[in-house]
Amino acid sequence: MNAEWRLKLDTDWLLKCAAQAIRNSVGPSVEIDADYYWTVLTPGLYDVMSDPELAIGQLSEDVDVLQSADEEAYLGAMSLLKIAALLTAVANHELGETAPRPREEGN
Repeated sequence: MNAEWRLKLDTDWLLKCAAQAIRNSVGPSVEIDADYYWTVLTPGLYDVMSDPELAIGQLSEDVDVLQSADEEAYLGAMSLLKIAALLTAVANHELGETAPRPREEGN
């Protein structure tokens, strides 16, 4: 990828898009049928030419961390990663992709 390339996002627009997508797809609440998930660690997340390093995340832990942040000052960049994981789970739930699939025999 070109080292000079940058994507500039208007954060108000991004927040508006996320809120509208949630309202349009799930309404005021949703129940997710999965807790653990794979995540790709940085910097491998953006290095598509090499094998990524994976880690396990937990949606219930992400919720606990966000709920324990009693002041907006505590909701920073690390919180965005937890919010992103939750939004991904919501999207995958709506697409029918969050429930673990049974293993096929022989695997």
